[in-house]
Amino acid sequence: MAWIERSTRDAIALFTDRTGGVSAAPYDSANVGFNTDDDPPSLAENRRIARGFFKGPKAWVHAEQVHGADVVYVGEGLDPARELYSVGPADGIVTARRDLSPAIFTADCAPIALSAQGVVAGVHAGWRGLSYGVIERALETLRSVADKAVIAGSGKVDPGVSAIIGPCIHPCCYEFPQDQIEIIAEKFESRVEGRTSTGRPSLDIPGAVRAALKRAGVSAIDDLDVCTSCDKDYFSHRRDGPVTGRQVMLVALSAGDVTE
Repeated sequence: MAWIERSTRDAIALFTDRTGGVSAAPYDSANVGFNTDDDPPSLAENRRIARGFFKGPKAWVHAEQVHGADVVYVGEGLDPARELYSVGPADGIVTARRDLSPAIFTADCAPIALSAQGVVAGVHAGWRGLSYGVIERALETLRSVADKAVIAGSGKVDPGVSAIIGPCIHPCCYEFPQDQIEIIAEKFESRVEGRTSTGRPSLDIPGAVRAALKRAGVSAIDDLDVCTSCDKDYFSHRRDGPVTGRQVMLVALSAGDVTE
């Protein structure tokens, strides 16, 4: 399993790919996704491998990603001795806990790590979630939690939000209806239309994510600039069809601040 690590002032994030696991085709080989028919022991082993790479907490908290805009704040009540928690249907997870890692699973949608003032968030954003405002909702929740931490007595000035955009499908591979592109472009007041490698109209998912972040006041944006459809080391629903695996993004407070 290969991986990409990134860090911000407050957080660390890890993005896996599809290589180096134990799953058989069509989930070969490092599938970690929940909504697949992969062999459960293989899934468990792949997740064990991913945990070994990550410098943050080994307890994952995940959502039943439904391409919506619901965001869940995870506070007290979860035992970090467990390895997996589900928070139900949602597409964003926010937490200030130092012993949990939000986990976002993708196969073309954009995984986004957000952080500010000792608070982190993991966001799952496809075209529907972008249209419904999942990024804005996640930022609103994250900022609210960060502000409360300052008011509670830290005495620090909020340094602002940092964002990391992980591997996702790019416009070269994402043909999309022109009328729907125009609706999304109008929402963000930004050009989100691209062209596929064959010249067809396409939606620029990472461009739309950047537009949403900037519109919400986020300027510190790190884009990994990896197309999941072009790069065969990643799972891609658009390229491979509906029967495929998922890679994972894990995000947590910076290594010096977390406990495992």
